Order: sequence, then structure tokens, then C-alpha cells
Amino acid sequence: VSMALAGGVNVMLRPEYPMIMGKGHFLAPDGYCKSFDERANGYARGEGAGVILLKPYAAAMRDGDHVYATIRGTGVNQDGRTDGITMPSGEAQEALIRRVYAQSGVPFSDVRYVEAHGTGTPVGDPIEAGVLGRTIGAGREVDDACLIGSAKSTIGHLEAAAGVAGLIKAALCLDRGAVPPQANLQNPNPKIPFQELGIRLPTSLEPFSQGDEDVYCGVNSFGFGGTNAHVVLQRAEKPRSEEKKDGSAGEQILTLSGRDPKVLTILARSYAQMLSRGRRAALEDICHSARIRRSAHECRLSVVAASAAEMATELEQFAAHGYSDHVIQGKAARRAETRPVFVFTG
Repeated sequence: VSMALAGGVNVMLRPEYPMIMGKGHFLAPDGYCKSFDERANGYARGEGAGVILLKPYAAAMRDGDHVYATIRGTGVNQDGRTDGITMPSGEAQEALIRRVYAQSGVPFSDVRYVEAHGTGTPVGDPIEAGVLGRTIGAGREVDDACLIGSAKSTIGHLEAAAGVAGLIKAALCLDRGAVPPQANLQNPNPKIPFQELGIRLPTSLEPFSQGDEDVYCGVNSFGFGGTNAHVVLQRAEKPRSEEKKDGSAGEQILTLSGRDPKVLTILARSYAQMLSRGRRAALEDICHSARIRRSAHECRLSVVAASAAEMATELEQFAAHGYSDHVIQGKAARRAETRPVFVFTG
């Protein structure tokens, strides 16, 4: 398998479930998640969907994909018997984290941020924080405390999509090189000795240290049925174009298409004008986006050039005269089979 999609979706369609959750005192009366805050009194349900594309790192680098993060390790286990559905097992969480980091070969001290489960419940938050303090935060100095946070304070608890939401947030932190402040935070929960545990909450945008060669983030996600999951993410090296010594990336191929020849001509002139105005984006990036991100219609053309100015000249000549020495045009063969049509009648 060269790539795979993984994700989760949560949509609230019926009233029975929140009614039961409310009677069980799972939900916050004010409708807000207050993760790791002294006001933590339950969680707020949220709707959403999240999907990530999983691909071998070497293939992503080869294809010039935007790599947000690399997965260094994953693991799941089970709480087993506890005192109740609202009582997670700190022992099981700790055993899982120790196993995942041992298998991935990542030292706890290299982890800069943990996207915690952090539902904002008075029982769950202190247990999870204690586990993180006994593992990832253990032995840290005050100025090296590991940042922790939870997306649930921002978007609510997405339940079936909560895990992928946390994973996406952690990947974005690695990609952007910074951790955002924890939302809905007024006063940290006094039942959690953050300094002693070697962890702390971000109260403003906190960039990762530029001197860190390897930056890692952890992601916790726990299920109602007692399933615990943890993922270790690493900051990814960005793919680099194989440039020549003069700074160019060699000859590039721009592919354009339209529903009819007239539209193709208009599109060619539009690209010619954009390319002639200056190099706002690298020529290879423009060609890549046109080839990968645009729909392919019946009437097509390809132009080969080594610079934006040269490509603009070729496209302008094609738009004016219908031909150019380095432009190839044609029509794609029609599909014999019919395609399904989806109709939403509203």
C-alpha cells in the first residue's frame, strides 16, 4: 500500500445521547471544556471530522509532498477493571507510554509537547497529568518543563474524531514550530502540581527552540470503553528541490486544461500574465500545483521551459497565434464508461 487515509467523524443527530450524558454528569453545565483548569467540571460535546494522509516518508520526500510530521511510534492498551466508567486507570496509561517510547527509541527528555486527552473533568485531568509527570516530565528542570495542552478546550470533545483532532493539532505544532496557548485557561488546576511533575501549560504562543535538532510531540487519546492510545510524532525534514548551481531547478513542464479550446486559450494567457509579473512563487511549485491540484479537462496543453519568463513567452505566443514551438496541445480520449452522479435534493 503506497498511501492510506485515516480519520474520524462525529455528528450529533439525536437527543438521547446528550440527555444520558447530562444525567450522568459527564457534561459541563456551561457548555465549555476547561482542560487542566481549576473550573474543570465536565466536557462539552463537539462535532467535526478529521482525515490525515499516511504515506511512507521516502515516497513523500520523492514526490515533494508537504510533510507535517513523521510517526515514530504508536501503541494501544486497555484499562481493564476500574472503579467506574469515569475512572481511568493511571497505571495502564503509564504502562502504555513507557512501552511506546521504549519501542520507538525516543527519550522522554526530547519530547517538547504532549497533546493530552484533557477532557476537563475533575477526575480525569489530574490522573492524566500525574501519568505524564511520572514519565515524560520526570527529572526535568523548571525551565525545561514539557508543555501540555488539549484541543478540546477550543473545539469541544469530538468523541469519535477527538483522536485525529489531537493528532492534527500536534502535527501542526511541529510543522509551524510553535505551540498555541491553552484555550479557556484561567487558573491551572490546583490539584495538579505542575512544577513538581515537570509539565506546564502554554499561556501564549511558544515557539520550539531553534537549537533542537529532533523535536518530538506525544498525543494521548482515551476511549470510554477503557482503550488508551498514544502516538509519538517527530518534526519532519522538508523536501528540497534539486536545484542547479545557478539557483534554477532546470526545465519544468506546465500542464493546463479546459473544457474547450477557447477556455484553454484564456487560461494560457492568464498564466502568461502571472509568470511575466515576477517570481512570486518558484516555477517548479507553480507547475506542480497546476499538474496535481487542478482538475483535468478534455482540451489540454503542455509547455516546457527553464524559466518563468521563457514560459510566459511561449504561453503568450500560443494564446495569440494558437501554436508555439514548445507547446504541445491535444484532446484527451473520452471515457467510454459513465460516472455516477450524486444528487442532494435538500
